[in-house]
Amino acid sequence: MNRVQWSETHDKTEWDDFVMQNGGSVFHTWRWRKVMESTGAKSLYLACRNSKGALLAVCPFFFEKAGYRLQLLDSLPIAHMGGPIIDYKTANVSTTMESLPKSVKFSISNPILSMVLRVHDPLIVKSLRGLGFGCDADTGLFILDLLEKAPQDIWNQGFHKHERQAVKFYEESDASFGLARHESEYTDFWSLYQESLQRKEAHPMSPDFLTALRLNFGEQFQVAVACFEGKTVAAQSLICDPRNSMIHFAMAGYSRSKNIHSPAVYLNWKTIAWASENAFRYINFGPASSDPKDLIHKFKSKFCGKPIIRYKFTLPTTAIPYLVARRISRALRGARRSVVSNNEE
Repeated sequence: MNRVQWSETHDKTEWDDFVMQNGGSVFHTWRWRKVMESTGAKSLYLACRNSKGALLAVCPFFFEKAGYRLQLLDSLPIAHMGGPIIDYKTANVSTTMESLPKSVKFSISNPILSMVLRVHDPLIVKSLRGLGFGCDADTGLFILDLLEKAPQDIWNQGFHKHERQAVKFYEESDASFGLARHESEYTDFWSLYQESLQRKEAHPMSPDFLTALRLNFGEQFQVAVACFEGKTVAAQSLICDPRNSMIHFAMAGYSRSKNIHSPAVYLNWKTIAWASENAFRYINFGPASSDPKDLIHKFKSKFCGKPIIRYKFTLPTTAIPYLVARRISRALRGARRSVVSNNEE
């Protein structure tokens, strides 16, 4: 069996080429690394090679605190999609995954306790389970396939009377929908986003995060805006990935005015129509609880997206017993929630 080895890489071009050729998401790209580093996050991007130096897999990590003077590596903490990207044509998945935690050795000077992988790729999930690593069902991702469910199917099958009334209300009231083009629209979006997170007692990202998204993703970062009676009532940031024909819903905000009709329903409906008109196939509504009774789960399911389970694995680094790492991981669970929030009704 060929020997494989993981090591840190700083080769942006090689990394992005590999991610592109092997179906990685925008969250796996070097641009996302730059966005995260703008928040002060410290990165460790690992590449796996065979004995001849050929690239077999990559895995992006960011350092997280794991108690007093301890750290863990998370792939990826505030992204919809994370975990390794593997070239299935050349790599043995089990060998590649088994070698990953061995690439980092715990020491006093390098107090990395474990690796956290947030994985939805079924082949990687199967491999990690086969190697004996336990996992938790982290959250579910809602992915809409517009070839399977056209906007009219959502209208007829996903929506109930209340959602159809909301769309009709805003359309008949001359509400407007479009992509942000002026700084005032980005300002309105950010205000709604902060307001929405404060209602949920969550902490919004800093304005520097928005600046970094715009700077690093350019035209691939957009903000969809819905206006009613001269005011922005809902706004949703989008990370567009033409290569994978996918749009990722990211930060969102909406007004809690006394209007009984949800501006979030109207905004999502118009965004889906825009995506369809611009030849995107998939829409990733982002993470939500896998519990069908959860309010966000209920809201996203109205748009006919399929829930895809995302699993959270904890891999102990060398010299750390797995059960110890797992106990600490459980104690830390929920300490940091994703702040790349999504629409809720």
